[in-house]
Amino acid sequence: MPFASFRPLGVLLLLLAGFVSVLLFTTGSFASERENASRLAAIQPTKVGLEGVADVNSAVNTAPVLAAADPATSPNGFARPQCTWHCDLAADRAGWRLKFSQSSGRDAYRWPDLLVNKEMILNPSAGTIMVIDNKRSSSDSGGVTNGHVLWVTSVSGNTWSGTHSNWPLGSGPQTFTATWGGSGTVRINGGSTNYRCLGFLRPASSTGPQLPATAPNGQPIYPATFSGVVLKNIGGTANVRSGPGLGYAVIRQVPANTTVRFAGWTTGDSVRDAWTGRPDNRWFVYWTGDSWGYLASALVYGNP
Repeated sequence: MPFASFRPLGVLLLLLAGFVSVLLFTTGSFASERENASRLAAIQPTKVGLEGVADVNSAVNTAPVLAAADPATSPNGFARPQCTWHCDLAADRAGWRLKFSQSSGRDAYRWPDLLVNKEMILNPSAGTIMVIDNKRSSSDSGGVTNGHVLWVTSVSGNTWSGTHSNWPLGSGPQTFTATWGGSGTVRINGGSTNYRCLGFLRPASSTGPQLPATAPNGQPIYPATFSGVVLKNIGGTANVRSGPGLGYAVIRQVPANTTVRFAGWTTGDSVRDAWTGRPDNRWFVYWTGDSWGYLASALVYGNP
């Protein structure tokens, strides 16, 4: 038969083959997208805008400050599970490397006298250390003489909360809430016992060397003293880097809901904001105790 006789049938077969190919490709694509979406839903927090945010480690410790995997010894040599161990680690992760005037006899109730890089305030504030001496009043001669320290993470009205350890004796890190009692005392976790509060310790106004004029990438650093909460109500940990960009070395990690006190800010690589999903090229700068650290603004709840 002449070739022309096959033309309509050939065109029909070609169209049919194309339709099948498109159908198979589209179905495969949909399946791939569903699979990827399922995987993302399984590994990403539910907070809108967090997926794909750089420098968030969502599979790591999501405890408020510390967890069972933390080191057995704190930077100043306190041993697990002492309350001093807990607060030393918590302060260090918030960029406050505690410095003592002596290397022994550093019981909790003595911290107001022995800490050299601190300021004493009378009211609770996020990122402070509450010191109690376990006595019932200023005239009480009883009580445990080594005292207790607690890390404050948030304040709401007349109630504040945070984390501590070795309460009761021998227990590990856990959360607490506190309220004022009478005559300078506090009550812990809704209990009826009043413990004398010696005050709240916070970083001294200057806890590190002079702030550099420029960041490692050459961008100017703008001085600004302010506090922010890392990955507030999201979870995971955030990377602190040696410079304002994702190519700089990770020098430490800060757990979610940790309050960090910053000394300034600069600009660098853009990171998607953990709450809004918008790109943010600002990086906050703080003294880690060893060097200047850079934390993406996109991971911090708070601004200069």
